Amino acid sequence: MQTEPRLIIADADGTLINKGSIKSVPASLGKAIRALRRQGINFIIASGRPYSFLKELHHQIISDSPKNPHEGLVYESGCYHIFANKNPVIAGGLTSVQLKELDAYLSCTDLQGLVPLPDDIFETRRSFVTPTFAAEGNTDKMLLAKAYSILAPQIAARFPYTHTVKSSDAFDIEAKRVSKATALLPYLQEIGIKPVDCLVIGDSSNDFPMFDLVGKGGGIVAYVGTNQEQKRKAKSFPRCFIPEEKGPLGTLQVLQEYFNHRL
Repeated sequence: MQTEPRLIIADADGTLINKGSIKSVPASLGKAIRALRRQGINFIIASGRPYSFLKELHHQIISDSPKNPHEGLVYESGCYHIFANKNPVIAGGLTSVQLKELDAYLSCTDLQGLVPLPDDIFETRRSFVTPTFAAEGNTDKMLLAKAYSILAPQIAARFPYTHTVKSSDAFDIEAKRVSKATALLPYLQEIGIKPVDCLVIGDSSNDFPMFDLVGKGGGIVAYVGTNQEQKRKAKSFPRCFIPEEKGPLGTLQVLQEYFNHRL
C-alpha cells in the first residue's frame, strides 16, 4: 500500500508564483499549504532562484506559522538550507574564481537583448531574463529562445566547466553536472526522508532532475507546465499526476488530489 507523501517539494516560478512576483501566490494555494503544514506535512521550495528571494516566498506562503523541523530551501539548484540548521550548504556550483572569469566575459558580450535577473544576488550561478520579464513578469519566449540558441554554444565553448539551461522564463549558467537534484539529494538524506515519501511539483525542463530523483525512487511527480514534450516525459514516471489546471492553480489541484481529506 502506498503511503501519503510526507514532504512537498515545489518549484517557484510557474509552480507557486506567476510573473516572478512573490505576491502572486493564489490565496487558495497558500491556505491549502498552511493547512497541510499544521498537520505535519513538510513544505520546501526548490528553485534556481537565490536564497533571499526564496526565503521571502516561503515566508509569504506560510505566513507567521512556525516552521516544521525538516523545512527549508533548495536554492540556485546546487545549494540548500534546512531552517533548523544554522548554516546553508553549497553542494555544487561555480566557484568564486569561475564566477569572476564568467562575469568578465559577460560584461563585454552581446547578451542578445537579455538582462540580469533584477534585484537578486547569486552565490554560485548567473541568470538572465528578457526585459519584459524584468519589468512586468511576462517572458518574451521568442527572444529567450533566440538568445539561448546563440549564447549557449558560445558560453559552453569558452567555459567548459559551465552548463547552460533555458527554463520557462530564464537563461541560467551554472556549474556542469549541477541540477536541482544536486542539492535535493543530500537535503533528503540529512532529514531522513526517502524519495518514495515525497511529492515534487514543477513546470519546466530544469525540474526534471528532481522528477528523476523522486519519481524513480517511488515518489509522486506532478507536472503543471504546458510543454507537450515535457508532459509526455513526465508521464513516464510510475506515479505521475498532470492536473487540468496549469501553474499555481495546477499546484493547488495536485494538493487536492493527494490530500483532499486534509484540506
